[in-house]
Amino acid sequence: MPYLQRASKAIKSPGGYAPIEELALVAGIEGLLDHGLIIEPEVARKAIIAYQKDHPYEVRFTVDRMGVLAHARFVVPASLPNERNG
Repeated sequence: MPYLQRASKAIKSPGGYAPIEELALVAGIEGLLDHGLIIEPEVARKAIIAYQKDHPYEVRFTVDRMGVLAHARFVVPASLPNERNG
């Protein structure tokens, strides 16, 4: 996930969304160059979906006309009221 989150910062649109396939490619290139990791696009897609299930307020998706996930946006969740006060 760290590779995908960094890739999102590099290629996101002004609205904050990045194409999932491009996220996978950029993250895969960085992972391969930095640590010899191979990140396949389908694995990246599944990782983003799994991350969203565990952190529902940190990832948003858009879908295309066929209902396929097209773009992802990583958001920083707002702190809870108790966290802000103390």
